[in-house]
Amino acid sequence: MKTRRWALGAGLAVAGCAAVPNENSGTTPGPGPGAPPAGLGNEPKAGAPPSVGSHPPTDEEARGNGVLRPADILLNRAMAAAGGEIALSHARVLIWTGDASVFAGDKRIDLSVETVVEPFTYALSDTWLRDQGRATLRTLEIDGGQGWLTRDGKTEALPGAILAHERQQYATYGLMRLVTLRDSGAVFSTPAGQSGARILEVHHPFAADSRLYFAPAGRLTALENTVVAPDGGKAIAQRFEFSGEIASAGVRWPRRLVLTQEGKPYFTLALKTFTARTTR
Repeated sequence: MKTRRWALGAGLAVAGCAAVPNENSGTTPGPGPGAPPAGLGNEPKAGAPPSVGSHPPTDEEARGNGVLRPADILLNRAMAAAGGEIALSHARVLIWTGDASVFAGDKRIDLSVETVVEPFTYALSDTWLRDQGRATLRTLEIDGGQGWLTRDGKTEALPGAILAHERQQYATYGLMRLVTLRDSGAVFSTPAGQSGARILEVHHPFAADSRLYFAPAGRLTALENTVVAPDGGKAIAQRFEFSGEIASAGVRWPRRLVLTQEGKPYFTLALKTFTARTTR
């Protein structure tokens, strides 16, 4: 495992939740990623079709036929609203700082967050209790198919269920880049029978199947998916809502994220800084 400290320049990560002990299970809850060693997301099931939508023509096939599907038009509009395909393609690493809050029953835990994410590949998140400072620092690191949590000067490997959960959560940031919807093996479409819907149903080989929602001008406003539970129990249905804007290197990123799980408040994050760049 690489032991590194980052001078971070931006903030937005559900991974901040990993700093909070789970009173019920003794583990660390919190959004993060899920996938095979090659990336952070769901490992595709051999021979199984995606659970969202069907397999419409890929962008390349559609263009080869001189056809733009409604899904293509919507994605093009969304990428333009987020800064354009070129800027998003270059933004392979996302770095942020921010203020986060985790909700556990009637408790609210306020955190400071510093995070680096290379979607589907790597994630490093430092979190600490906002009112107690860095003396409460915990570091979550995921590199391919491995993950670790460091607290009180002690580093331990993440249990399998927590690692799978965190990898799926971090993969969400990969889908938010939008250009990844055209990755090899990815499929996106508009919902069947919903003409004019501003929704993309997405299957990506390294992320949980998701629905992305957009404003009329193309801005990403919400994302829904279902992820594995960190305790290995019932899968969790969740919804991310995005608002505000913060920019770096031409990329326009949501400034605020609100996450609900099973319809209940779970996590919020307000970005202080955000940096998009090509490498770590």
